[in-house]
Amino acid sequence: MSGRPLRNGGSTVMARLTAPTTRQPTRLAVISDPHVSTRATGSPKQFDRTESFLATSIEDINGRNVDAVVSTGDITKDGAPWEFDRVDDLLADLTAPFYAVPGNHDGPKTFDSHRSASRGRFVDHYTPGSLPYHIRIGGVDLFGLDSAWTPD
Repeated sequence: MSGRPLRNGGSTVMARLTAPTTRQPTRLAVISDPHVSTRATGSPKQFDRTESFLATSIEDINGRNVDAVVSTGDITKDGAPWEFDRVDDLLADLTAPFYAVPGNHDGPKTFDSHRSASRGRFVDHYTPGSLPYHIRIGGVDLFGLDSAWTPD
């Protein structure tokens, strides 16, 4: 081996990457599994505190100058309309756009004793208008996919 440095291990350069084109980074806040419940009490999973947990998260997010907030599912404990209503009340204080995908707790289940919110309501309130979806936030492509509701 000669004493000269080898460029890229001696192979041909396959690509030259340019600097990012956006001057400011895209800032996302991610919330997972808030399980908001308005009627649970005395649970070892602290469902009686979920409203305050989400409210605290929103307050924290509002101080971080984020471009958007993404929820990866299970916004509610049981998918009950009154739980979604409370989520909406809490999200009204959020200063950044909010996008979500549903979790298994957000949809109706055969064993629920209550009427569950519909997939359409979820789409109307927490997506850019459809599931699945694709939006661009700053320099990030966000794809929201639905693994909670089945076609039937």
